[in-house]
Amino acid sequence: RTSNTWIDDVKIEVIGDRGAGDVPPAPLSPRGLVNVRAFTELLGVVEHFHPTNAAMLVDWQAFGTGVIPSIEAANDNVALAEGLDAAFEPIAPSVQVWVGDRGGMPPDTPLLDSEATVVSYVHVGLGPDKQGTRSSVYSTWREEHRAGASADELRSPPFPSVWEGEIAPGVWARVPLALPRDDDARNPELPSDWNPLFGKPEGWRPSAADRSSRLVAIGRAWAALEHFYPYFDVVNVDWQALLGSSLQGAASAADAEEFTRTVQRLVAALDDGHGRVVGVGAAPSFQIPALVEWVGEDLAVVYALVADLKRGDVIEAIDGVPAADIRDQWAPLVSASTEGWMRFRTAALVISTQSSETVSVTTRSPDGHRSVVQVQPVAANAAPLRAPRPANGEELAPGVVYFDLNAATNAQLRDALPALQGASGIVFDMRGYPNDAATTVLRYLTDAPIHSAWWNIPVVRYPQQRGVTFDRSHWTLPPMQPGLTRNVAFVIDGRAISYAESIMGIVEHYKLGEIVGEPTAGANGNVNTINCLGLHIAFTGMKVTKHDDSQHHGVGILPTAPASRTIEGLAAGRDEMLDRAVEVVSARIASGEGEED
Repeated sequence: RTSNTWIDDVKIEVIGDRGAGDVPPAPLSPRGLVNVRAFTELLGVVEHFHPTNAAMLVDWQAFGTGVIPSIEAANDNVALAEGLDAAFEPIAPSVQVWVGDRGGMPPDTPLLDSEATVVSYVHVGLGPDKQGTRSSVYSTWREEHRAGASADELRSPPFPSVWEGEIAPGVWARVPLALPRDDDARNPELPSDWNPLFGKPEGWRPSAADRSSRLVAIGRAWAALEHFYPYFDVVNVDWQALLGSSLQGAASAADAEEFTRTVQRLVAALDDGHGRVVGVGAAPSFQIPALVEWVGEDLAVVYALVADLKRGDVIEAIDGVPAADIRDQWAPLVSASTEGWMRFRTAALVISTQSSETVSVTTRSPDGHRSVVQVQPVAANAAPLRAPRPANGEELAPGVVYFDLNAATNAQLRDALPALQGASGIVFDMRGYPNDAATTVLRYLTDAPIHSAWWNIPVVRYPQQRGVTFDRSHWTLPPMQPGLTRNVAFVIDGRAISYAESIMGIVEHYKLGEIVGEPTAGANGNVNTINCLGLHIAFTGMKVTKHDDSQHHGVGILPTAPASRTIEGLAAGRDEMLDRAVEVVSARIASGEGEED
């Protein structure tokens, strides 16, 4: 028996080596973008808030990678809804997707009896797993409670037991957030034959080389930040719009490094000084052996390990590319809460390179002379790139003693304590990241207990952070005797971030000394992380405000006595910030302002 088959309008495309399993890059069509956005929205809610036994054990990256090709291929809303229903049914049978309007689909499950025992997710920040394991201060677990539990029983405001949302124009989804503990139909176990990587070769795993893997990874990162990044109320970003551009970037990325850039642009939009992407191609491996800072619009050498680069020289270009142009290439990939942190980060990136090969550096001396010098890069962070500072306990002016809090330990503080206790004034340097000596110093500057600002860890039970509450805590620091003089100044700049800002927030609130220099980085709170196809995304996971509950994020600690570097000062070997601090402290000594009552 024979028959004829006629096929019209055939297109044959080579998508890779047979059996490799990787899908090559290609842009999303308008319809495909709508479909993948809808999948991303639904996946984020189900992964983090739909508490089935099966969902707790699913490898969401693998699951998404397996189903997303068919979801992307849906040619209309009906096919999309049917595809999503079919994809989630084995692990989340209570999830409903329909075409129409919000009220267009009745729930297919009975209402929960108020006395029934149900399970729902509790997120204290974004936990590393769903077993309650703590990572730093963050954890996630399933909580058992009565369906009709009161606010007191839940330790939070009552929240809806169902989430509904329009995941694409005209396509709606309903996701239960609380499920009966012992209802196998609504709360199933993971099927024993579960294989989410539909049709992939044996041994194949998701990777940044595969387009489908990239789409799922960027979508899951976007969704996790949507539900758990605590500063959207003060950051000016259209997070929904970024989903579309990020998915397109992931779909079209030619390789792992280009995908990394897509992830970096997403994180940069958070305006978060803790925001960082670590992994393949995320950061250069080598750097010019120098410490540089932006002084106005000039990239100035502060310290160098090579004789051809001198303090006060301006780096105008590297291999013929203007320093400002290199900065502008990096800036969209840097997440920064304040201009000071952006300047600090981009200064280091401008002199970084992926190669150890010699580079040509065009410099301009303070007197205007230009030179082109050949410089051999060194491994990033391998050289002791730290500008010389005075020794701890050194006298900077009559009666004014110096102590560098950057990385200082309590043992170093004990060694310098006799000099500090005998001083009429003290300059503490906070341009950097302190160690445990910082909190101890504060205790010598007070006669009564003092405390830090509040750390507010979001407690999230509902998508999009609706109804979020906070676990609150802070430090309390009792005084230590004998105390230090109150003629004190702290020197700050844009590199002072996080723990440094906790210290400086106490100084600011209790007026423990003058604050000299430039605003800090404006990003405080413990870091949280997301894994994304071998990339590690860091972001601020808790909300920290100032002591009076006013905004700290994006503001930072502001100086009471502003001061900045100049090219002339660098060339002359001066440190204008330190000079200003000495001037302020000396004035306090002369006026008797800092004397104890």
